[in-house]
Amino acid sequence: MQGLDELVSAGLAFRRGTPPEATYSFKHALVQDAAYVSLLRRTRQKLHSRIAKVLEERWPEVVETQPEILAHHFTQAGSMERAVDYWQRAGERAFRRSAAAEATGHLAKSIEFLRTLPEDRAQAERELHLQTILGQACIARHGYAASETAAAFARARDLVEAVGDVSQQFPVLYGFWAVQYVRMAVREQQNLAGHILALAEQHPDPERLCVAHRICGATNEMMGELSAAREHLEQAIALYDPQRHGFTAFTFGQDLGVAVLSHLVWVLWLLGYPDQASRRQAEALALARSVGHKNTQGFALMYSAMAGAYGHDLGVAADHSASLLELAREQKFDLWRAGATVVQGWAMARQGRGAVGIAAIERGLAEWTDSGAEWMRPFFLSLLADACALSGDVRRALEELDEAIAAVERTGQCWPDAELHRLRGQFLTALPDGGRQGDASAALQRAIQIAQRQSAKSWELRAATTLARLWREQGKQADARDLLAPVYAWFTEGFATPDLKEAKAMLDTLR
Repeated sequence: MQGLDELVSAGLAFRRGTPPEATYSFKHALVQDAAYVSLLRRTRQKLHSRIAKVLEERWPEVVETQPEILAHHFTQAGSMERAVDYWQRAGERAFRRSAAAEATGHLAKSIEFLRTLPEDRAQAERELHLQTILGQACIARHGYAASETAAAFARARDLVEAVGDVSQQFPVLYGFWAVQYVRMAVREQQNLAGHILALAEQHPDPERLCVAHRICGATNEMMGELSAAREHLEQAIALYDPQRHGFTAFTFGQDLGVAVLSHLVWVLWLLGYPDQASRRQAEALALARSVGHKNTQGFALMYSAMAGAYGHDLGVAADHSASLLELAREQKFDLWRAGATVVQGWAMARQGRGAVGIAAIERGLAEWTDSGAEWMRPFFLSLLADACALSGDVRRALEELDEAIAAVERTGQCWPDAELHRLRGQFLTALPDGGRQGDASAALQRAIQIAQRQSAKSWELRAATTLARLWREQGKQADARDLLAPVYAWFTEGFATPDLKEAKAMLDTLR
């Protein structure tokens, strides 16, 4: 007390109230630091220990709402077991609040100090739990393919094999698969998907089977195996129960139902069912809002914004990318921010703001690539190509498409392949001096063949419409009509969508 009085007398500290109930504050942080450092280490540890114990005994609301304060004091006191407890509480609380940046910091500290304690099975089980949550927090904060995410799930996978608990394997295996998925390591994806489905079937449980079918469906989707993807995803959604599985967002990084519905939107649209896709899209967004988990909302908005882009629904692409960008900046979701920037840039270019849109796409694509993500990169390059072509730079548009097609061949994410070749054909016709008509026709026919092989009727319709336009201009109206009419006739829904409207208008000119 005498030391405090001397600081007050010297004007270095301020006192409020009457001792012993008075509170003190330093005039400047540097004075506080100097006073702190002047204390002996043992004295500092005793003070931190006393503060922590008083907080536990007298301030339960601080223990509940600000466990990081106690974690700090126990750390400084050298009470590592208590520090681990409170850093874990702080990390889990931040994770539940979707505060990903805070969660990763607190959980990393808990793991760091846990490793100073004696090694035994209980410690391994605890680190497994912490690494799994850390991995999910890293997904939200840094992205699926980031080195931090990969390291957390790689360590968790080692631990889960040592612990051997089946119930803990699924979140870990899912996280490890998600890293390979976004990195587009196709062989690893396939192997993990098959292993996880077999494990789920050996230990049947609706949640495990839902996870397994979601993983298999997403893997098939990226590879352009759309019918198989639909089968898996529809099995997953049949297994999903919002009452029983309402907390899966905190286990798998996003709500299982929202994830399955979001993938199903893409698959249904590609297969030629745009109205069904639109209904599933509305379900996914509504469920994401009801779950109230920030990364789940980001997931649903990202998939919806991209659906707007590939479906040429400019309003959806612009609105949902703007909403996602606001959420991503607020929550520090790096991957979602990058993806939203790309889609928003494409929407700007489509609205006539070419230079601004291209700059945004380039910025978002660079951030996306820097995160280690290969997933969606070919499609994002196609959006950049489209924006360049709209701005009159057709040669650069073709260069971006060449890079996108090479990325598909390198990674095996074949789902946008037909559209990439269609765009290539379209842009070849727009080159100076009448374009390269023969090469354009070959590219468009290849697009149709790829779409047919994948049963991607929406890509087939768009490519057939583009080729029919080229043939009409070449005077081959009958060939154009024979090509487009049966594809258009296949559709039973979606007649208000841009693609079907354009195909119908084209057919009307071919009568």
